[in-house]
Amino acid sequence: MLIIPVFIVGCSASNAQHVTVLQNAKVWKGSCVVLPCKYTTGTVNTFVWFHNAVYQGNEFQGNIVYHSTNKDQVDELFANRVQYAGKETKDCAIKITNFQKEDEGRYQVRLYGTGFKWMSKNVTIEVSDTGPALEITNPTEIRESNSITLTCSINYYCPMDNIIWIGEVNGTSTPNVKYDLDGTRTSSSFTFSASWKDDKKNITCVIERGDGETGNKTIQLNVKHSPKNVQVLPNNATIKIQKSQPLTLTCSVESSNPPAYQITWYKDESLQNFNRGNEKEYQVTSSGTYLCKAKNTIDETTSKPVEVSVLHAPENVFIKKPDKIVEGMDILLTCSATANPPVFRYVWFKEGNECYNNTNNEFTISKIKENDSGTYTCLARNELNDTVSDEVVLDVTYAPRFPRVVLVLDGKTFDEEDVTLIEGDKVTFQCIVNSSNPDVSKYTFYKNNEEFKKYINRPIEAKDAGQYICEAQNTAGRTKSPGVYVDVHYPPNGVKIYTTSNIVQENQKIKLTCSSKSSKPKISRYEWYKNRVLFRNSTSEFFELWVEWTHTGSYSCKAFNVIGFTESQETKIIVQYAPRNVTLNILPGEHVTEHMDVKMTCTGKGNPDVGYTFYLNDVPLSSGYGFFSLYNVQVKDSGKYSCVAQNDVGPGISNVVYLHVSYSPTSIGKFASMAVFPFIALLIIIFLISNNESADNMGRQAQSMHGSIDQLNYASVKFPPAPAKRQINPPSANILFVFLIFIFLQYENIESSKRTNDESQDEIHYSVITNLKKKSANREYDPEVEYAKLRHS
Repeated sequence: MLIIPVFIVGCSASNAQHVTVLQNAKVWKGSCVVLPCKYTTGTVNTFVWFHNAVYQGNEFQGNIVYHSTNKDQVDELFANRVQYAGKETKDCAIKITNFQKEDEGRYQVRLYGTGFKWMSKNVTIEVSDTGPALEITNPTEIRESNSITLTCSINYYCPMDNIIWIGEVNGTSTPNVKYDLDGTRTSSSFTFSASWKDDKKNITCVIERGDGETGNKTIQLNVKHSPKNVQVLPNNATIKIQKSQPLTLTCSVESSNPPAYQITWYKDESLQNFNRGNEKEYQVTSSGTYLCKAKNTIDETTSKPVEVSVLHAPENVFIKKPDKIVEGMDILLTCSATANPPVFRYVWFKEGNECYNNTNNEFTISKIKENDSGTYTCLARNELNDTVSDEVVLDVTYAPRFPRVVLVLDGKTFDEEDVTLIEGDKVTFQCIVNSSNPDVSKYTFYKNNEEFKKYINRPIEAKDAGQYICEAQNTAGRTKSPGVYVDVHYPPNGVKIYTTSNIVQENQKIKLTCSSKSSKPKISRYEWYKNRVLFRNSTSEFFELWVEWTHTGSYSCKAFNVIGFTESQETKIIVQYAPRNVTLNILPGEHVTEHMDVKMTCTGKGNPDVGYTFYLNDVPLSSGYGFFSLYNVQVKDSGKYSCVAQNDVGPGISNVVYLHVSYSPTSIGKFASMAVFPFIALLIIIFLISNNESADNMGRQAQSMHGSIDQLNYASVKFPPAPAKRQINPPSANILFVFLIFIFLQYENIESSKRTNDESQDEIHYSVITNLKKKSANREYDPEVEYAKLRHS
């Protein structure tokens, strides 16, 4: 069989790409070949195919393979073997049949049109003695029930050839031809629904050529499927055996792809074991429904069940009892056993003595009691034999019996219905139980029906008074005791002292109250303290007090009962009163010289804070703090000084201090300098007019001055004002005397200024020179003379 395939490598274009043909092709001897050809130029009148053409004399020369308008020009080598194969306009394809070795070479098509001629590029055709192989393509994996399509193809196209499918698989085939300038290919598709039974079947693709030659390609189907026809052998619906007889079950699998699968055995729908590979057998030891499952990577398949009945006497005989057996309950005992044939008789025993015989495997004890406790067994009987169960112990439990509350204080036990304790006693509450099964697991105390947790060796408190019960609990139940009332005595608590007012004015009345939140027994007396010192006892919780300023202080109280006492915190009472003991002090003293600084201090005691006002001759000077200063004091500042201390309650008046301010030496010198020149003039006149009188007057004046010089320190000279347009007369002896006195005083004043303040204060005298009246009843006065006299003050 010689089949000539055509292998299309590609296409090339002629001048200006007006003609498109295959680039090359490969065929085999005796086959046919189609050479596709398309043109895109204008109207073509004739196209001619050449074999091995050469260009000579402005024209191509060679064997004419096909002439579209003149068949007579076809070379005899190709006569009757070439046909037009075009199917549409501008199609210049041809078909060459019975291709031979000498047909190898170059093929070109020449287009002739109005005003143009075109020549295509070469189509190289090679002839081979062996044909191309058929190719079958199929999916990488075929699974049962899937729709599968197989494709058989060959790389050439000859309309005379045909592809068919041969095999035991039912399906439909569809031929396909690829014929264009990109290449040629002949194929056929075969579609079928895969079955697990198709696994390992062969299917063949056959090409039937027009010359009678054939070619084929065979593949074996690999259909993936789950295990099939899984069954348990022996495949009987029910199998009966004696327990002493061996029985092996086999799990059989007809087909599986992939062949590796797992076997799993089940008994009564419960997984029994797990085997891998070819371990398909299972040893049966008991009755039940058995089946197996075979599983591979595709799926699993379950066999039909097989019933195996193993005949044996009762086995695994045991008694089921309730987890909790409490006195008074109805208790159900069940005798369980496996037997084939089934058990038909159950016999019950307590302590080895038969107590119940019945076909039923249940035994009920109504309202079980403590004396029902003991050891029980049951006997199971079938047609083969009897079997006795293991012993089961029934322990009848009951809740704690007869609990009671007991108090332990200093080793002494109190279990009366009423117990009296004193606050602070260390008490332990105990719950005593007559009996319990099982032992008590928990004790709970209740005070006034609320859980009470602090019941072990603790100081009792007043708030702990109340009725107590205890509850004893075990797994069978809980029981409460009768109530015990505990009364707790305690000293007064919450003792506080209250007053109608913490701030009160003197001579007002206040009420003090010593209050207690509670006391058991009642309070019998009270003690009152001021500044931690006892000042009163009473049986009343309050008393009244007319306050004086000395009552200011911190007050507290103690409340007593037969148990003890409790002291309150202190509360402070403040008594407000008007200033008292108001005192005015002056520094440096009451006698000062002008230009000195004087500081006055006023002090007094009062509540609330005191403000001070200073007075001079009852005229207010300054208000505010308790000090007042006079800087550069003047003679005019002399006078009567006092101060008043004042607060919200009232005033307080100080002592009166008289301040004396004397002229300083500087002032005296100033006055003297103003009068010295007039006196000199007067002195001259006096000497001219009356020498004798002047002498007498001066003598007397001198005597007077010398007589008082030890005591005279300060003096003031006052002259009456001169009358208007008064004529000045010569000074008389009296005027001269006054002048001398003034000079002497100036001297004495200067000398005294050298003394210390203390010395001058002890010896100060004051003098005033006043003018005398010009007329007197006893004496005649010269109307032209001014008279004066010196008066000490």
